[in-house]
Amino acid sequence: MARTRSPNYPYIGLPAAIERVRKLYDKDHRNRMSREVVVKHLGYGSLNGISLSVISALIKYGLLESIDSDLQVSSDAVTILVDPPDSTERAQALRKAAFKPDLFGGLHKHFGGQLPSEANLLAHLQKNGFTANAAAQAARSFRETMQLVSQQAPGYSGDGKPEDGSMPSEPQPYNDRQKPSQAPLQTVFLMRLKDGTVVELRASAELANEHAPAIKNLVDMALGAATK
Repeated sequence: MARTRSPNYPYIGLPAAIERVRKLYDKDHRNRMSREVVVKHLGYGSLNGISLSVISALIKYGLLESIDSDLQVSSDAVTILVDPPDSTERAQALRKAAFKPDLFGGLHKHFGGQLPSEANLLAHLQKNGFTANAAAQAARSFRETMQLVSQQAPGYSGDGKPEDGSMPSEPQPYNDRQKPSQAPLQTVFLMRLKDGTVVELRASAELANEHAPAIKNLVDMALGAATK
């Protein structure tokens, strides 16, 4: 049976994306970089499912832009990184980044600029093509992004527009039933422990029985590190 593909969404929230692009800016400023150099600056060993998903998220937020086959830190990213926290330009760049992903702009519009409850958000996502695991991940990225905008963007209003009435960050229309045909396949397993700790296992492709020994070894290593 073919695995259901969920609609496209940023792999990480905007706060984590900003920290990732900060590493790129510290290393290479706005120089053009190959994807191999980008993943090296981000601390990954190679181009793989996780590193490519992170790069994709940075592009979705508009923090990275493509130049031919290379990538470059965007001017909006530089504004977010170097402007004072109370800068109007930084606030506008944050809003623009937050609503640039089609999914996030659509969710923001659908819920009238208000952050919905977790149950409401998950139900909406699953009704619109997301698997339960993908919905949980997309919801987390969305909530982290909206919380950052509301906390760090001066002049932020509930409708997602600057208080001066300009609309640099107006969300783009999003079809609730839209299912991008080229969305990357991800397998995500989430488990909530009794103390509230959430354990997450993420794979960039469909898992098979042959992967079981390697996954068991990874879990054993994590448990061993936790007991030291």
